[in-house]
Amino acid sequence: MKALIVDDEKNVRKVMRQLGEWESVGINEVLEATNGIEALEIIEKEKPGVIFTDIKMPKMSGLQLIERLNQHSYTGKVILVTGYDDYTFMRKAIQLNSFDYLLKPIDPEAFQL
Repeated sequence: MKALIVDDEKNVRKVMRQLGEWESVGINEVLEATNGIEALEIIEKEKPGVIFTDIKMPKMSGLQLIERLNQHSYTGKVILVTGYDDYTFMRKAIQLNSFDYLLKPIDPEAFQL
């Protein structure tokens, strides 16, 4: 299975790569995108089973990305990873059927799938 990390901050993507115990949960490839538009292109081509996405990014937000995925009946898991402890964002994530909502800085235990 493949995973996709979508975040406009390079350091965040690096930390997420390091925190994930990828192989132990069956993920053999970790892909990266810097925004939602880039992520959609990768998703169409690579079909990742798990997507970790930031909410606020240039060009397309993580919430907009989830909306687009729902329109295309994406069957994988989408986990929002954000620095915004905001009820409005959390509620929207629930409405869009996201799998989880993690806050930055990322707690290594919470990050395990």
